[in-house]
Amino acid sequence: MTLTVLVVNGMSERLFAAKPGYNLLPVVAGPTPSDARTLLLVVIPLYLVEFLILTVPLACLMLVANRLVKTTAYTQSVMTLGTRFGGFRMTRRAVVPAMFALSSGDLLLSFVNNWPFQSDSTITGVLATTVLDPLLSLLSSMVVLPVALAILMPTWALDDSGIVSHLKPKQLENRRPPDTEGVGRWYNSYIGGFALLGYPITMFFRYFYRPFFLMAQPMTAPNIALSVFTTIGLPLLIMSFVMPVIILNELTLGWTTNIVRRLARRLGAREVQIERIAPVQSEQTPQSDDLKLS
Repeated sequence: MTLTVLVVNGMSERLFAAKPGYNLLPVVAGPTPSDARTLLLVVIPLYLVEFLILTVPLACLMLVANRLVKTTAYTQSVMTLGTRFGGFRMTRRAVVPAMFALSSGDLLLSFVNNWPFQSDSTITGVLATTVLDPLLSLLSSMVVLPVALAILMPTWALDDSGIVSHLKPKQLENRRPPDTEGVGRWYNSYIGGFALLGYPITMFFRYFYRPFFLMAQPMTAPNIALSVFTTIGLPLLIMSFVMPVIILNELTLGWTTNIVRRLARRLGAREVQIERIAPVQSEQTPQSDDLKLS
């Protein structure tokens, strides 16, 4: 997070030195560096408060919606989970919100003129491609990130609670494989699909097509390397602002998971555990169930 703050502060200072009269964020009084710092100071408390207020209600709403949508063929269960969830998995959980925010933030810049950030057609050339564009990408992502978190934080609570949907026993009489999926993962797959599709498209347009084809910037090795570095580095900077929310999620697991599990049980979910998968012996019928009631 410190690196993100330093990068944003450095780019805003450079932009202010080149264009002192440019007002990046009109709703905040002051020069461009002040606008950027104010936004960064506001967003972290906003993300944490958003987690505490919205995660459990939205997780419960998603749980009910999933049960209604899949009620004909699927039933819900509460699965016993392991306890390990290390730093690598926490970091990987931050990838989708960061990519979603970058993709949506770029759409915000493309379709909503002069809000919340003011555009300036006089900023062109290297200043636009190496300073203004990355700065706007970072700050617009910070603005959109609450939307991404509002959608994804409830899916974390559902996954951490072990809520799964699986085929009803009668459905296994049909010629179809057993299907077990976490309710949170079911939602996350749609959101992650948008992020993984939208991120490379928006980044290619802003940092490759726009500078090299629309602005006629020389396609030299250093310029291409800078575009690649920016495309890869921006998600990492945004992820640093998602990590405090993920850490807060880990600290409040006892509270969030208990509420979600209680609601799931009231909706008819039963406790299940993973059954050990073993080779099928000859002359025996294969077992198709992968869940066992406890």
